[in-house]
Amino acid sequence: LSCLGEDRVFVKMRKGFMRLAIEQGYRLTPVFAFGENECFWNAQGLWDLRLSLSRRGVPGVAFWGRLFCPLLPRRPAGGLHVVVGRSIPVERKANPSREDVDALHGRFVEALQDLYRRHVGRCRGGSGQ
Repeated sequence: LSCLGEDRVFVKMRKGFMRLAIEQGYRLTPVFAFGENECFWNAQGLWDLRLSLSRRGVPGVAFWGRLFCPLLPRRPAGGLHVVVGRSIPVERKANPSREDVDALHGRFVEALQDLYRRHVGRCRGGSGQ
């Protein structure tokens, strides 16, 4: 679902790793890679079909990297910049409630958004979306 020139993160409905972090007491660390979306060209469109295939375990992805070797990633024009935020401590609970998972998810999303805002100007030259 990546798109050239557009930063996207699909974490809104992904809470399973939050539950695991609470059950195991793992710290969560927000990480963002600027330029990752420029490594491969990915066909856009037909979202309903592609997501339907994905739910059935069939990859709905058509990607292309370098001209003569499509499996190798292209070199992003601005480079690839990976930024790592501060770890979020997590209290271990054997059976976390939905509220526990939602609270941790909110903290993680907020930390990821903050990480992006702090680094977008330096890593994208102010052109990030």
